[in-house]
Amino acid sequence: MKRITIYPAPHVEVRIHASEKMIEDYKECYKKKVEGAHGLCDFCDWYDVKVGDTHMCKLEGVHRAIIGG
Repeated sequence: MKRITIYPAPHVEVRIHASEKMIEDYKECYKKKVEGAHGLCDFCDWYDVKVGDTHMCKLEGVHRAIIGG
């Protein structure tokens, strides 16, 4: 399990506990997007990880924590 901490706004800290499966899913999705294809998000472990209508996998801080730079 990997803990990801992001700061989406001033005075706001969000901690995500990402399982190995979630990390694999994110990397696979990123690879598909780089290749120009898109996966079916409802089968991904990130699908239900959201605040309001914002999927956490779409946040820049999550991307930096998993993929880097």
